[in-house]
Amino acid sequence: MIALLDRGAKISTGYDSSYATVNEAAKSGNIETVIALLNRGANITAARSGINALHCAAAYGETNMCRFLITLGLNVNSLDRDGRTPLHFAAEDHHTDTAMVLIENGANVSQKTLYGTSPIDLAKGNHRLLEEMRKHVSSCTVQ
Repeated sequence: MIALLDRGAKISTGYDSSYATVNEAAKSGNIETVIALLNRGANITAARSGINALHCAAAYGETNMCRFLITLGLNVNSLDRDGRTPLHFAAEDHHTDTAMVLIENGANVSQKTLYGTSPIDLAKGNHRLLEEMRKHVSSCTVQ
């Protein structure tokens, strides 16, 4: 993609086009491509049904991309239309390292979806992640 952009290819900076291009780059974990897209006017906050680049990177276990997107200001607790956060996506697909980065950056491990499911519920079967989430819940509730 970068080669095409370097040869003068234009990206549409419209909302849907930014969503598609940035989110595809986020899924691939290619930070260089995301930077190139942003330098050419893509919208990093574009979302469809509430799903943004951070949701996509989390779903694909792209830990470094998640770190990068967080530095750009994407909200670790942003909700899609079903009330899912990026942590829901990471936990559901058992991307432990990605989930831990989200948690370290303030992701709410207890956030429930519209259907009542929390990231903790989705981490069942992933003992390491579940243990870390439970520690986080305990440390947040102790005054």
